[in-house]
Amino acid sequence: GSFTGHPLLSTLGQQGREFQEMLLEHVQFDFEPESFELSEASDHLHQLQNDILNNRLNGPGEMSLIGSLQKDDSISIHACHSRMREVEVLKNQLLYTLENDPALELRDIVVMAPDIQVYEPFISAGFSDIQHAIADRSLRLSNNVLDAFIRFLNLSQSRFGWQSVLDLLEQPVVYPGFDLSETDLELIKYWLKDTHVRWGKSAKHKRELGLPELNENTWQASLDRLLMGYAVGNDADFIGDVLPYIDIEGSSALALGGLCEFMQLLFKAGAELKQQKTLKTWGTQLYYYADQLLAEADPVERQQLNELLTELSADLADVHNDTVELQVIISWLEDRVAERKSANGFLRGQLTFCSMLPMRSIPFKVIALLGMNEGEFPKIDRNPTFDLLTRNFRKGDRSRRADDRYQFLEILLSTRQKLIITYIGQSISHNETIPPSVVISELLEVLEESYQLSDLITWHPLQPFSPRYFSSTPDLFSFSEADCETARALSTPKPAPVLWWQGTITAEAEDVIELNELFSFFRHPQRYFMQRQMDLRFNGIEAEAEEREPFAIDKMDGYSLYHEWIQKALNGTTVSVKKLQAQGRWLSGVLGELEFDRQQEVINEFAGRIKAKNLGEPLEDLPVDIKIEDYRLIGKLTNRYKNCSLFYRYADLKGKDFICAWVHHLIINQVQEQTTFLLSTDEDLIFLPDYCQPKLLSAFLDIYRAGNNAPNAFFVEAALTYIKHAYKLENGNRASKSALDVAKEQLSRAVQQPYEPELKRLYHNVTDLAQILDETFEQQCQILLQPLWNATHQL
Repeated sequence: GSFTGHPLLSTLGQQGREFQEMLLEHVQFDFEPESFELSEASDHLHQLQNDILNNRLNGPGEMSLIGSLQKDDSISIHACHSRMREVEVLKNQLLYTLENDPALELRDIVVMAPDIQVYEPFISAGFSDIQHAIADRSLRLSNNVLDAFIRFLNLSQSRFGWQSVLDLLEQPVVYPGFDLSETDLELIKYWLKDTHVRWGKSAKHKRELGLPELNENTWQASLDRLLMGYAVGNDADFIGDVLPYIDIEGSSALALGGLCEFMQLLFKAGAELKQQKTLKTWGTQLYYYADQLLAEADPVERQQLNELLTELSADLADVHNDTVELQVIISWLEDRVAERKSANGFLRGQLTFCSMLPMRSIPFKVIALLGMNEGEFPKIDRNPTFDLLTRNFRKGDRSRRADDRYQFLEILLSTRQKLIITYIGQSISHNETIPPSVVISELLEVLEESYQLSDLITWHPLQPFSPRYFSSTPDLFSFSEADCETARALSTPKPAPVLWWQGTITAEAEDVIELNELFSFFRHPQRYFMQRQMDLRFNGIEAEAEEREPFAIDKMDGYSLYHEWIQKALNGTTVSVKKLQAQGRWLSGVLGELEFDRQQEVINEFAGRIKAKNLGEPLEDLPVDIKIEDYRLIGKLTNRYKNCSLFYRYADLKGKDFICAWVHHLIINQVQEQTTFLLSTDEDLIFLPDYCQPKLLSAFLDIYRAGNNAPNAFFVEAALTYIKHAYKLENGNRASKSALDVAKEQLSRAVQQPYEPELKRLYHNVTDLAQILDETFEQQCQILLQPLWNATHQL
């Protein structure tokens, strides 16, 4: 006939039902256990527990009782946007519960999740001010020795990617065993970056993987260079096909020794662990590598690894004599450390966080469940195809999904006062509704249909500082003072955007100006001001090199390399493609040689343009000590040749190149008449001595002084944009925009660039750039720069 009992007992209790049936088939009980009793049905949780105990929904006359119960918070379900929000919502719920029940203590509360480890960082952050303990962390997370050893085994059969190798070496349980310190690790990282290691043990290793036998960017190439550099100390030429790396001397050799020892161990493991072996042989060999790798590890943590290796070589070797490969051993180790959880932290008298494990159904006054998401709980049974048990499933066979469903039923019955459930029920990207775990859906269905309860889910905002938490919205509240202040600040009208920097500072007026400081200022006035006057340096996050050899020359690397190349071409020396490849600065193989030949032509063409200027031989730097009105300039002028001064950029002309060359030209012509050449890929300019007008240099020095008091004194790149566009307008170009508007557009774009953090900090919220690029800027461009640009571009 049709089932007339309680639907939750039917859907969730299958495992317990089958277990009892099997028990009764084999054991005859002569007594009726009376371990259960009804509780006073004062709220919906207790009413639900009573009905499950009696295996019925409503007896005669009990509808009135259910109808008389008002909606309460004995069962509360919360839909959040992320795991972090789940933990934040849970904290507020627990604080509310503790505040309303003075008899409730932290030890009366347990928080459970399908896997508590994924919540651990959020719990540590959110509950830092509440005493708590986290149990059921897997051994791999709590034991660094096990984690490092499994990573070592995986790495030994990998591509030896530089980042993966360095990550292992930097483990605190690893590097002390090779007599390395944290300072040594920084030095090693610098060496690896400078020798351009990417991946691969050696050229032979690459060949084994079916790739071209190229030695560049491999570990062996880097180690050979480092060792040869220490032995020789000179990188002028190859020694036995190895280009020495010279930046190693003295005590740094100890760090090199530690690195070589570590890499040799890794290479040895790569060769020896490739072969299949019996379990007994595996146990012996893994013991050896554990001793070598983890010489300075904590003995307690090491003991847990030893126990696993003993189990492998003794217990399992007795029943399995066939050979197996390393991947099987790694898989077994990973499964063992994942299964063996540390119960430390369970029932310590504090607020307890733990995983939902079988046999954990100890009664608590308050039980909270995190992460009740579809697909995560109950777990989906995924059995390997060779598992014969799944083909002939019988009553009593293990099913993780059935385990989880039965455990949820036990949790429902174990809660004494309040059950709090959270899940990710809203998309953090689109705010779309996400269904909860199927067991939560079944619980909601029963509560709505059989107990006439509706609107049981509380939908939480995306942010903890949402004004809804502080505006008497039903079921939404927060105990966070910081979030309240944030919500209050967000609700107040936004002030009009103002400049980050306003006014000036009274820097000490410098009458004596160092030439290096002057040129540094005109390369980037805003950066100079931030660094010199405010001592602020913005260091961007540098992207790590990928674990693959380069297939194109990076722009920044290429810029410095091409300038070296041009300098050598001017000096009459050649660049060797073999040397560049050995340094890891150029593309490998035939592709690299072809690219080198192509680039050589372009470089020679650019160098030819420079040589055509009839520079004469290079001259020593010129010492300068001159007085310009109220200023005294001291320092040395560089870039000098017998017949002229030379500045070049193997790229499009930048404002800093133009202005620094112009200031240099003005200064050197105070000492002697000199022509200056400025070349780039798009310009070829000649500054004649006649262009030097009185007062121009002192005007630049005034700008330098003003730039020490405020960051808005001058904008070099916007200035170049201005004079270029103004020249076009003067020469018949019918552009609709003025030169000032084009300069504003350039500055607006520059503010958004990641390589201009100073401009972004100063001007990111400026809506009208006329505040910055004003009449003063326009006059500076027209008086100081425009005549020079016009003169250098006259036909």
